[in-house]
Amino acid sequence: RQKNKNRSLIVGSSNPENVAKVINEFWQYNNVVFVISSDLSHYLNTEEQQQKDDETIKKIESLRFDELEGDDLCGYNPVRGVVKF
Repeated sequence: RQKNKNRSLIVGSSNPENVAKVINEFWQYNNVVFVISSDLSHYLNTEEQQQKDDETIKKIESLRFDELEGDDLCGYNPVRGVVKF
């Protein structure tokens, strides 16, 4: 039985094209799972946060990565990369 191995990819300020390239390199393996994490918006009141997060989720679900910006969500480069992929 093969043991699971976890690897972290720190994206930082890398562009979405590079993130998509890395995902593409590992996509071919059957035992690879990607976890892309973000806690969406910050520093807004509850009503503003809900509205902003709803808009961001719609952009992600419709694969409009080029419309995602830094103030839309925390960790937007990894999310933009996986949406671009």
